[in-house]
Amino acid sequence: MQSRTLAAALAVALSVVALASAARAQAHDVSAPSLAVEGDVDPPGYVFSLTADALGVVLGHYALSLELAFAPAHAVWLSPAYAAADGASGFGLEAGYHLWPLAEGTEGLFVGPVLGAARASSDQGSVTVLSLGAELGWQVVWGGFAIAVGAGATLAYARGLSSETTAVIPRVRLSLGWSWT
Repeated sequence: MQSRTLAAALAVALSVVALASAARAQAHDVSAPSLAVEGDVDPPGYVFSLTADALGVVLGHYALSLELAFAPAHAVWLSPAYAAADGASGFGLEAGYHLWPLAEGTEGLFVGPVLGAARASSDQGSVTVLSLGAELGWQVVWGGFAIAVGAGATLAYARGLSSETTAVIPRVRLSLGWSWT
């Protein structure tokens, strides 16, 4: 009787081991079930942003930026500006590219080059400025409201008032605006 009980227990143990091995093998062959429901769509990234330079207002520099994401992590932007200080005033235009490596759209970390041109005039004459730079920053979007902070550097070449000069100028960004999907 003991040998039958021992044989039955051994048979049950071998069956459990065989079933567990088969279940483990099947688990590797079958993909995990999806929680997605038919008709679900991934939430789109923000693809269009319109922001204003909040720091520039304090310094007499008024700029708007229009940014358009043309691919999940790539965007181009254009920023017209007006500045007035110490009897001089002028207009400028910057254009750039932003790589958004952690996002799909215009939210999160961004990095990219900047190209700009400006012309200012006063009673003493005019100055033309060409610039090339780069910036790194972060944009947060809450229900459409966008806040961007960033920093970088710009190499500027200025010509006018009978002189030429080249300088490296720091870039600081604090922008407020709106982003759309």
